[in-house]
Amino acid sequence: MLCLASIGLQAASASAASYTTDPPPGVDQLQIVCSPDPDGLQSTDVMTITVTTVGGKPSRAERHLMIALKIGGWNTPGYTYTVPITLSQGASKAQVKLVYAQLARDFYWAINVQESGRSILKIYSASAMTPVHNLNNAAQPVVSVWLEWDANASGSLEQRRTPANQYAGNTSLGTIDDDVPNPRSRLSVPELPEDWRVLLGFHGILAKFERLESAKAGQLQALNEYVLAGGCLIVQGESLDQLNDVDHLLSDPSVKPSEDQPADFRWGEFPNRITKKSKRVFPDHQRSHGAGEICFVDSKAKMDDVSTRQFVGTSITEAARYSTLDDQWFWRNLVQTVGKTPVGAFIGFVNLFVGLIGPGFLYLTYRLKHRTLMLLLVPLAAAIVTLFVLIFNVLREGFDTHGRIVSLQTVDQHSRQGFVWSRQTSFSGAPPGSGLKFPVNAWVKPIDVTPTRSNWQEMASSIAEIHTASDAVLVRRWLVPRSQQQILVGHPLHDVELPFQVQT
Repeated sequence: MLCLASIGLQAASASAASYTTDPPPGVDQLQIVCSPDPDGLQSTDVMTITVTTVGGKPSRAERHLMIALKIGGWNTPGYTYTVPITLSQGASKAQVKLVYAQLARDFYWAINVQESGRSILKIYSASAMTPVHNLNNAAQPVVSVWLEWDANASGSLEQRRTPANQYAGNTSLGTIDDDVPNPRSRLSVPELPEDWRVLLGFHGILAKFERLESAKAGQLQALNEYVLAGGCLIVQGESLDQLNDVDHLLSDPSVKPSEDQPADFRWGEFPNRITKKSKRVFPDHQRSHGAGEICFVDSKAKMDDVSTRQFVGTSITEAARYSTLDDQWFWRNLVQTVGKTPVGAFIGFVNLFVGLIGPGFLYLTYRLKHRTLMLLLVPLAAAIVTLFVLIFNVLREGFDTHGRIVSLQTVDQHSRQGFVWSRQTSFSGAPPGSGLKFPVNAWVKPIDVTPTRSNWQEMASSIAEIHTASDAVLVRRWLVPRSQQQILVGHPLHDVELPFQVQT
């Protein structure tokens, strides 16, 4: 468990925050820079953490640090994300990106840095916590956030919002469009992230076909896994001949398709559904890809028109990331064989206790001619019966960890790829010290059955620690002895062998 005694609280929309370590004598002092990326909008959730030696001099020894990032909201429970980072000997800089789950629009983060089990961060005096007031907190909030993969974008993420009248009449942000039913936000980025989880918060991704052709393998894999998870990708192309190339670019690199393989037969024509105002060379096409979908539109299609996309409802990714409506799912999906009060045994022990108090103890004290022994025997018997009930319950349920998984798995039989969303319920008599283990690229979101707090003036206490290791994601301090806990998990599948064949 990481102690967050020395912390710095920062609003999520703030710029990068810098911290200085306080190491033991003879050890290089370090500068820790944390940058929320991009700017606190409800879109991507990634923190870039940079460790540099003060003055930029080479490190005299290899340093193994543990960064703890605590995320908390005004009335929501908090999580602590930990990630290891190594500053090599002779190096002056190291960097790591940490993917986390944003809890609310108004939330705060705090960091702690440990080395050899000791906090080395100086005490950072932060200003009082105040709500994050950005454009997304207007009276009419942004409903959807779209990501445009644009090579001409400058800087990090550029905000472009429409319609303009929702932000106090700021007409410089765009023009009013009568056909747009909901306000939305557009972010442009020159480089696509290589982690699908960073893309999870976007309603859809817009990209030109040439951007896919020139993309790195990691970017294509992240984009592919985002769509498999339930996202939407809209590609602007020049002709329908490029449909086959789109299929190849979004296939598993380990699966080698034939050169003359035709485009996926599932591509279907959807005229006048996406682009309504543009003069198109060919009608819009669409096909499914895992739990998501891919749309192929004319390169002349207006991007603002494309992003209105009304014919597809809320995607699985948005429901998995933002939804706080549980609808009794927690209580309907418990581990049924454990966690229940032993009513039958309890009644039996109570009857035994009543029998001892009545004829049993009365007869015993009569034979012993010491009625005052009732003052000792009655509470003693009550304590023994209570202890028996507890011991019986523990022995009946054991000390192991029990689980129940309800999952939705989608498989794309053409590319042998798929995705699994699951709601996992765990019950543990003695929680494992290492925590629950998940794949390294899994999206993990603990579900709290009481997600709100009454005292909003204090930062939420951390209810779980999510540790990112080199080969796994570990959830620690989440399982409570003899209690049912649930976690939402999503992770991609590759090179899937179906147990049946499909003929078309």
